[in-house]
Amino acid sequence: MRTGHLSNIGGMLLAGFSMLAAWTWTRPCHADMVDLGRGWKATFPAGYGVAQDGADQTIGTTLAQPLKQIVTNWTTLDPVSISFVNNSKSSDAPQPLDQFFLRMEFTNKTGQAWGGLQFAIIDNNGTQGGGSLLHPFQAHFHTDFFDPATVGFTTFTSTPNYGNDYADNNRGVYQFSFTGGFAVNPNDTWKPKLLDFHDRLKFDGEQNITAFTIVERPITPLPSSAVMGLALAIGAAMISAARLRHASTTNTR
Repeated sequence: MRTGHLSNIGGMLLAGFSMLAAWTWTRPCHADMVDLGRGWKATFPAGYGVAQDGADQTIGTTLAQPLKQIVTNWTTLDPVSISFVNNSKSSDAPQPLDQFFLRMEFTNKTGQAWGGLQFAIIDNNGTQGGGSLLHPFQAHFHTDFFDPATVGFTTFTSTPNYGNDYADNNRGVYQFSFTGGFAVNPNDTWKPKLLDFHDRLKFDGEQNITAFTIVERPITPLPSSAVMGLALAIGAAMISAARLRHASTTNTR
């Protein structure tokens, strides 16, 4: 995450801590891990996981590893974090892909209508700067693979802010949200197509150390709480990233 964004998030974190006592936390337990192949592993709360979704796929000029996240019983309004790490070697063949297509199906079992959804991606290697607007070296999303007919929501915001037309923006973003003009009512399933995310492979000598975390959260009619909840989750992921970087310097995979 860029330095300029950290101060804003820090302010939200401080405000969020003062509200913790008033919140009811139903955060799912982090319990499951899955092997995605080519050195990639993902860790996530039980019931909210990702899995392989067929063979490598090319859309336009983009080659990516397809994943699916089918959650038939989404019961929490707290942020859900999915951590990805790669433990391959530079000598392995084939080398892992560093771009993913995620097919999502989220069934709302929270008992409340969702007025939107928020997404953030944290580079657990602490990467800042480099690359281009299209492909920053820092872990990022691409939203131009989304089909608006499947998204439903009509308002889009992102960091960096490139305007509301997400389907026509191929530049990398680190956070985004969909809101307005639509709701995912209780027992409805939201099935947008298609989220693309990308993290340039990083090595320490021969060892692949690429790692990032995706944070997802439904938005209820209390957007200020949702924003602060996501900020808290990002802060927790950044702390975990620091611990992961420290561990990578002291352990051999």
